[in-house]
Amino acid sequence: MDKPKREDRYIQFPLCMLQKTFEDPEKGLNLIINFGIVNYSQKFSYDISEVGRQLMYAYYRNQGMIQADLLKTMERYIDSEQLSIDEDYNGFSGTSFDPLEDSELLSLFESDTKFKDAAIIRYQISQAAESLDVKINSIDSVIQGHQKGLKIKDSRSICYIKFSLLR
Repeated sequence: MDKPKREDRYIQFPLCMLQKTFEDPEKGLNLIINFGIVNYSQKFSYDISEVGRQLMYAYYRNQGMIQADLLKTMERYIDSEQLSIDEDYNGFSGTSFDPLEDSELLSLFESDTKFKDAAIIRYQISQAAESLDVKINSIDSVIQGHQKGLKIKDSRSICYIKFSLLR
């Protein structure tokens, strides 16, 4: 008999971050959530074509889901005509979305690994948010929260607690 698929959703975070909820509950919980989202996102695999496709969709429809540095890089490539933008149809052809017909973006990924890595992180965080059913207003704030959480975790000597059952 097959096990039923689990529908629960959760994030993991270092226990030392709970201390931040005593200082400021709202900021502490946001820190935990942001850290957990990015930590969870790292577990998502990716196909580079889908990363590019989703990046272009976010560019046309939801630029808040693109990191500021990644967006600036995209705009630099657009201004230098290395990346074409479809201002009339925004990548749509009828009801299908296919912005990568000429694969300019994939070529840019090959030549600029920093650009590619940022696009992958954007994709993975987007997938994690969808999986967790969480709405992200600013991907930059999520990434900054994760980085702040990493600093807290790294500064604590005891951040993870291992439990064992004694018999």
